[in-house]
Amino acid sequence: MFKNKAYNSIVICIILLIFSPLAFLFVALEKDSCVPVISQAGVDGAVRVRQMIQEIRTYVTNETTLHLASTEEEINEMLGLIHRGLERATGAVEILPDGIAFSGSLRVPENPFGRYVNIRFTVLPSTGELEV
Repeated sequence: MFKNKAYNSIVICIILLIFSPLAFLFVALEKDSCVPVISQAGVDGAVRVRQMIQEIRTYVTNETTLHLASTEEEINEMLGLIHRGLERATGAVEILPDGIAFSGSLRVPENPFGRYVNIRFTVLPSTGELEV
């Protein structure tokens, strides 16, 4: 290409800086949401979700250890409540025998790469506590 190695290195760095974000968008964005159905809480569910949020708020405020016992339905109702405030974000939790699976989607403005940034992860069971 060029005889000057420093110039070649600069050109390669510039090309990588330009194309890396485009490559990331191509890989990270998907056409469909991984959370197609959003769980909405009824009256009883809303009361349970409010209590859970109060427990979490107390934990965050006091920086104490939180022992939260909840069902898959309650967690999904809480995610549905969050979705009301953040319409572009959705999430779902599934409790499995081998762990807790979380999936979430964020709708992004229309573009040629895809409409959603999806994230999926599983928290595996352990003998210790989960510390955040």
